[in-house]
Amino acid sequence: MRPPGHPRGCGLRRALPYARGRDPGGRGRRLRRSRNAGRNRDAGPGEPPGLRVAPPESPRDGGPAPPAAGPVPGVPVRGLSFFLGGRLQVATFFVVNPAAGRGRAGRAWQQIQEALRGTGEWDFACTTGPGQATELARRAAERGYRRVVALGGDGTVLEVLNGILGTSAALGIVPAGTGNDYAREAGIPLQPLAAARFAMTGPELATDVGEVVLGHRRTYFLNVAGTGFDAEVARAVNSFPKFLGGTVPYLLGLAKTLWQYRSVPMTIRVDGQDLSRPVFLAAAGLSRAFGGGMRILPDARVDDGLLDLCLVRDVPALEVLRLLPKVYRGAHKGHPRVEFFRCRQVEFEPARPVAVQADGEVLGTLPGQIRVLPGAVRLVAAPGAPVRSGGEDA
Repeated sequence: MRPPGHPRGCGLRRALPYARGRDPGGRGRRLRRSRNAGRNRDAGPGEPPGLRVAPPESPRDGGPAPPAAGPVPGVPVRGLSFFLGGRLQVATFFVVNPAAGRGRAGRAWQQIQEALRGTGEWDFACTTGPGQATELARRAAERGYRRVVALGGDGTVLEVLNGILGTSAALGIVPAGTGNDYAREAGIPLQPLAAARFAMTGPELATDVGEVVLGHRRTYFLNVAGTGFDAEVARAVNSFPKFLGGTVPYLLGLAKTLWQYRSVPMTIRVDGQDLSRPVFLAAAGLSRAFGGGMRILPDARVDDGLLDLCLVRDVPALEVLRLLPKVYRGAHKGHPRVEFFRCRQVEFEPARPVAVQADGEVLGTLPGQIRVLPGAVRLVAAPGAPVRSGGEDA
C-alpha cells in the first residue's frame, strides 16, 4: 500500500534514461539488473533501511506503480540513482510533497509525469513527512543533479533550499501549496505543468537568500521571515486543515490571533543601530508578499543584497483591521506606526521569548538574528519579474 496522501507514481518509477535501461551519464552503458531489484534490501552506508526501488527495466506505463516502503526513519523513497556510485549528469530531480495543498501537489504530479514522459532526463522522489525534502534535496545535489525542483508549498521550497544551499545545484519551484507567494513574485508559472517545464528549461538567476540564526541553529529562506504577531498567525495557520488556498487560511489565522496577541517590548539592532520599542510585528525579507498576497515589503527586491524590514509598533486591534486592506496594496507605507528599513542584518532581543517564522514555518523563539546572503542560490526564475531589481510591478 502507498502511504496516506501518496498518489500513484510516488512509489518510484524512473524517468526515461532508466526506463530504457541506459546509463544517465549518456555513455551508452547498459545497466545490469540486480536479482534483488524492486525488493527491500539492507541499506548501504549512510542510507536508512527499508528502501524500495523500481528495477531499471520497469516500464513507465502499464501496471501499477511499485509499492512504497512503509514508514521508516530518514528518507524512505528514492530513485535508482541514489544507489549507484559516482556523480550523475541527469539534469533535473523533483522533490515532491504529495500532501501539499491538501493533496493538490500529488494530483499535479500525476499529470506532470504523464506530460513529461519523453521530455529530457529527470528523476524524482516523494516525501512522507516533515524534513525529508531537505535530505532528498541534499542527496540529489551530492549526486550531481544540476537542478533540484521543489514541488509543493512554501514549506517544501524552504526545505529543498536548505538541502541544496552551498552546492552547485540550482533551485526550481513548482508551486502547489497554500500560499505560493514567492513563486508568484518570481514570475514562476502558477499552473503546475507549466511550472515543471519552466523548472527544467528556464534561465537561472543569482538570487539572495535569508538566514535566521537562533542560537546554533541556522535556517535559510527565500521570502519573508517574521516575529511577533506575524509568527503567531503562522502558528495558527499551520494548525488548520489546509482545505483552502491563497489568502483564506491566513485570514482565519489572523482572526484567531488578533484578539489575544499583545505587543512585546524589544531591542532591535539594525546594522548596529539600536532601537527600543514595543513591537506588534516585525517582518524581514527578500521579496514583497506573504500570507497569500499581502505586500508587507512593497519595495523588496531579491537580488539587491539587502533585507527589507517592516516594523509595526504597538497598535490596537481595530487599527490592525483598518490597516490590513492597505497591506495588500503595499499602501501601509506612511502609517505613523509603521517603519521601514533596508539593512544586511537585524538582531532581536525581546523582553520575553517570542515566536519567529520563515516562509510560513515556525522555527522557534527569539532572541536571534536575521541576515541576508547575497546571490547565494541560483534560482530558475523569469528575468525582469516584479521582484528583480529594475523590474516593473505586475
